[in-house]
Amino acid sequence: MKKVITFGEVLMRLTTPNFARFSQSDAFNINFGGGEANVSSSLAIMGIPASHVTVFLIMTLAMLLVPPISNTVLVLSLCK
Repeated sequence: MKKVITFGEVLMRLTTPNFARFSQSDAFNINFGGGEANVSSSLAIMGIPASHVTVFLIMTLAMLLVPPISNTVLVLSLCK
């Protein structure tokens, strides 16, 4: 089976608990997504070899992404 590689940004969505306004909250829920990353993740879940290539300017954001994405069968590797 051929391997699929997607390229694109990974988006971070911030939401407040209980639908509060941003000014009323001191905590935020973080969800990651983006069209290309979602496609790679879905393909990997279906058993199709898939990878996603992206760049993070801030390493902390990349480290936040590892736990949610690693729950799928995608393999993550960090390059410096």
